[in-house]
Amino acid sequence: MWPGACGAHGAWWLLAVRLARPARGEMELSLAEAMPGPVLPPCENGEIPLEEECPGTFWRAYAARLFAARAALFVSPAVAVEALGELLLEATTPFSGAFACPGAIVSSFFALARLLALQRRWRRSLAMLHLGFIFVRDRGFSECSTWPAQGWDVMLAGQALTERVRLLDDESVLSTVSRGFRIDGLRVAVVTICAYAEDAPVRVLCHQNRQLYKMLHGYDVHFFTDASQIDVNIDSQMDVKDGVHKPFFWKVNAVKNVLDTGKYDWALWMDCDAFFMDPGRTIDSVIHMYSANRSIASRLPVGPGVPDQDVASGWHELAEGEASLILAVDSTGINNGVWLLKNSNWSHRFLERWWRSDILSGPGKAGA
Repeated sequence: MWPGACGAHGAWWLLAVRLARPARGEMELSLAEAMPGPVLPPCENGEIPLEEECPGTFWRAYAARLFAARAALFVSPAVAVEALGELLLEATTPFSGAFACPGAIVSSFFALARLLALQRRWRRSLAMLHLGFIFVRDRGFSECSTWPAQGWDVMLAGQALTERVRLLDDESVLSTVSRGFRIDGLRVAVVTICAYAEDAPVRVLCHQNRQLYKMLHGYDVHFFTDASQIDVNIDSQMDVKDGVHKPFFWKVNAVKNVLDTGKYDWALWMDCDAFFMDPGRTIDSVIHMYSANRSIASRLPVGPGVPDQDVASGWHELAEGEASLILAVDSTGINNGVWLLKNSNWSHRFLERWWRSDILSGPGKAGA
């Protein structure tokens, strides 16, 4: 398996349910016995003032516009897609402001995903679900809300859609690459920050895992255990000790420093709790699997009037260039705990944009 629990292709794990006649003991269980715990009161969402979830006149007006945009489907799916896109652009500018009303944003992305799926734009639809899931916090799974979609809706839709998209994506993966494949002269660094106590099991196991993998394949490992070990990047104005950037951002500074040395073609970031579970597989093989195939994994034709012409054009552009970022995917979309970044101009700009993300301001600050 590729690092962590995501697998080589990333996965939404599907729950298989076997329908069978229940045993006598199961049939005699009461609801209280089968599902112990407090009984939740029935949800009367019509009695919940919208201002209770999302204070301010903006969100009251937004609710009316959201339902109007959803209803535009009966005029034309394209009209509804455009209306929802405009709503989301307004609500997420700046991005941090959207966290003032997560329910509204989740519902908007979910509605847009359904419309895109109706147009058979599967990848775009799944991307909208992933974006929506960013805003699902603990309360996002509550079934008692004034907004028309909750976290469960997004998760279940994503499970079904991921399988469909994967069938297309697999056509652009060189699955026949051997586990021990190496690219002549390719220089790769593994970067991890593990700022737990010295005797914490996760830190001990992670360090052993990285060292064993290094012994097998010879990759350099940059293993940080404290913020003081991550140097200030003067050119990019990155400093993990600036009192503004939380530990979540330390990886950006660390990877930028490693790439800036000029010693490596790629850097593999792995969170402390992500392990190499298939030690015989090289990082080179994963890079080759996902970046060497230039086929266009799409069923949509390319031509005037095709809704996803812009996406298809992007694939054609990729055929003439190279991938700079390879991401892992898990049950809620992109997993930023495991990713590969090429030492390219695009990658350096990407890290600088990430460091300056406006999520550190406004309502998004608490969850950053």
